[in-house]
Amino acid sequence: MTETVPKMLRESAAKWPDIPVQYFKNEKGTFSSFTYKEMFQHTLNFAAGLLSLGIKREENVGLISDNRFEWLQACMGIMSIGAADVPRGCDATEKDLAYILSFAECKTSIAENPAQVRKILGLKTSLPDLKRIICFDEIPDDLKKECKKA
Repeated sequence: MTETVPKMLRESAAKWPDIPVQYFKNEKGTFSSFTYKEMFQHTLNFAAGLLSLGIKREENVGLISDNRFEWLQACMGIMSIGAADVPRGCDATEKDLAYILSFAECKTSIAENPAQVRKILGLKTSLPDLKRIICFDEIPDDLKKECKKA
């Protein structure tokens, strides 16, 4: 029996590389998909990005997002390096996030969109361990400047 979910994905990508594993609505409102091979590659790419940022095995990584295809890929990437995701949806209040991210001692948090980035930035005094925020969506220039100040 396979030991971890990322290892299961690797085995599935080897067995069924061209079989769709994840469907999602694209910008046109129609459905697109990723194959096992593509999903595995996205997972490896995300994991490599996390490692390049210095994220280590057994580190907790906040994952503040609703259901979207990037969420699964980020979660798989986090698990692939032996880290743990600390998930919460975008409906989380600032109080929820302050408690969850501080209790888990997250040094990194992944946010779905600029609204979540702003929410997390507003908590910087409550999150002394937080060093970086990664956002799935593009963030406006004014928010980039605010992130650099924090």
